[in-house]
Amino acid sequence: MAATPTKVGDSYVFLMDLEGGKVYSDEIKVFGEGDRTLVIDYWHNVDYDKNSRHGKKKFDLPQSVNMDTISAVTQNGVLMVTVKKVVTRLGTTPRTIKVTNA
Repeated sequence: MAATPTKVGDSYVFLMDLEGGKVYSDEIKVFGEGDRTLVIDYWHNVDYDKNSRHGKKKFDLPQSVNMDTISAVTQNGVLMVTVKKVVTRLGTTPRTIKVTNA
């Protein structure tokens, strides 16, 4: 995944290939950390469930995002995370985002 999100309409969109392993939505945690950090934490299986690997990526988001609007969906081994663009509120509390399978 690129460290810079793609602007799509009124949102920023991250596309992340989950490194070739089968990943289920319950093995992925997407959450905001602080005021502008997006964290993607995941486990994925390689070698047909014999081995698992952990991955974690952090991205600094632009100041013009609303951390309360983060959404995530997986499809065919690709995770798409969307964050709406708005003026950020100072002091937002981190929250966990539910990841769904498409």
